[in-house]
Amino acid sequence: AATRLFVATNLYILEPDKKRLLIFNKQGQLLNQIVFRNSQNLKDVYVDEEDRYIYLLDTNKLLQITF
Repeated sequence: AATRLFVATNLYILEPDKKRLLIFNKQGQLLNQIVFRNSQNLKDVYVDEEDRYIYLLDTNKLLQITF
């Protein structure tokens, strides 16, 4: 049920129904899974790998996560 895909050095797949972001390397190996239990309606994702930030749009909030 993925709705957004962000491609950089890794692949970032947003699954709002499961309230999670999956991170895969380009060989298809799962590197990490981040779950956002308190989210209401994840809509979009942007990743800044250089500065190590993930931005998530959740209904009317913009979340910034350092990774």
